[in-house]
Amino acid sequence: MVLYVGLAAAAFLITLVLTPLARRIGMALNMVDHPGGRHINKYATPRSGGLAIFVAFIAVFLCSAPDGPAKMGIVLGAIVIFILGFLDDLYGLSAPVKLVVQIAVALIVTSFGVRIRCISHPPGGFSEIRAVWGIPLTVLWMVAMMNMINLIDGLDGLAGGVTAIASSTLFFIAIMKGQFLAAIMCSILVGSTLAFLVFNFHPAKVFMGDGGALLLGYILGVISVQGALKAATAVTLVIPVLALGVPFFDTLLAIVRRVRAGQPIMAADRGHLHHKMMDLGLTQRQTVLILYMISAVLGGAALIATISDVPVSAFFLVAFLGTGVYGGYRFGVIERENGHGPGSGHTRG
Repeated sequence: MVLYVGLAAAAFLITLVLTPLARRIGMALNMVDHPGGRHINKYATPRSGGLAIFVAFIAVFLCSAPDGPAKMGIVLGAIVIFILGFLDDLYGLSAPVKLVVQIAVALIVTSFGVRIRCISHPPGGFSEIRAVWGIPLTVLWMVAMMNMINLIDGLDGLAGGVTAIASSTLFFIAIMKGQFLAAIMCSILVGSTLAFLVFNFHPAKVFMGDGGALLLGYILGVISVQGALKAATAVTLVIPVLALGVPFFDTLLAIVRRVRAGQPIMAADRGHLHHKMMDLGLTQRQTVLILYMISAVLGGAALIATISDVPVSAFFLVAFLGTGVYGGYRFGVIERENGHGPGSGHTRG
């Protein structure tokens, strides 16, 4: 355990030192979100903070992870996905270009052996998955994870805090399952995101940008594949869905809402859960703290599901999905049949 605390501390210090520098780089390159439009920030804010998280992750991971194909694949994927996000922050890339590169990144990782190898099925068994199916499933999961974190990065401190909570949950799950590599990545992610929150919690001095959000989603995707989804247990799919419940369900509702409205799935607007909560009169800080608490509760449910039997795990998942659907209609995240939803999107642009 001392090792993991040390890794988290190292990532924390590196991110803490480098974030002000990343902020200055963003200002110099004019990677700035200005107030107005879909942006809710009151002051011009650079969106280059992901650079500090990236450097911290790569540096600590290279020094701590055991050598092997997985390590090389994870590092290569992280470099490519961060460059994609950084260029998007700098120039603005089209959705098809970003999707193609995200798929390529997922394929890079799977080519180094990081993929889903088993899946659960009722009444409590599991089946191994051949590469011909495991690779496409892994690519789908990885691409979804990259975009989930990007989609919830709409309020100060939201993506970073939710990632820290989810990483903490996945860390304990990785420890219980003996997944050393996943535990290392979780430790690094917890340290780096907590340090970033020093500058990103409301009122934010810097945003992580697409570079940071895509990177966090990528790392969480790898962690869940290497940890929770790698184990041959009957609850392999329940655990990461619960641990990553807030971004998972917010993205699911966004897809449903956009399909019903006849909008492109990648369209950007203001229909996310955090937008609706603010429409009810909550402040940014209140909204973020409530979503933190929801993430923590779901993380606790994921831990219970890890050590419990299948019926308990199924109960948690059904309760989570049912509550989410009800909440989606109750708060307008999903508009009723005759309504026209405002949609959803990444507030940072």
